[in-house]
Amino acid sequence: MKVPLPAWQRRLFGALPIAGAALGLTAIAMQFANQPFSGLNTAFLLAFAGFYLFGIATGVALLEGQDNALRPNFWFWVVQIPMLQTSMFGYAAASGAWLQVYLQWAPLKLGANYYLGSFFNYSLFQPERPGLIGLNLLALAIAVLLRRADRRQQRSETIDLPASAP
Repeated sequence: MKVPLPAWQRRLFGALPIAGAALGLTAIAMQFANQPFSGLNTAFLLAFAGFYLFGIATGVALLEGQDNALRPNFWFWVVQIPMLQTSMFGYAAASGAWLQVYLQWAPLKLGANYYLGSFFNYSLFQPERPGLIGLNLLALAIAVLLRRADRRQQRSETIDLPASAP
């Protein structure tokens, strides 16, 4: 079954993860080259490397129009939707592009930013960081479009099933 996305969306949603992951893996390699290995830091870097490798695989699958490409791509983009930062824990990831709105609560501030490229951020026990919560609106929009396409694909596969003989 053909992926139920317009060609431009399939190409864009396939290329962004690949290009973004290449940049992300380069940044990780640079961190490994410039910092001593430590247990927790290495674990986080390897987790983000896995995220970017997964992005490359899902991007290639979507570019090739593979039947099973939509759901993994959906999850790849869902991981990029939230952004959280507190004094105890912080997380953000983007591969390809980022369009974020956020609320900072000390001092109270509503903001937005955008980014073309790739980045990841994690923090543990850093009380000097301001608390904030945000959403990557681009990742949210892409995830919604991919989920709708996946549902269309599932419905058409259900309809296309041959009837069993009595």
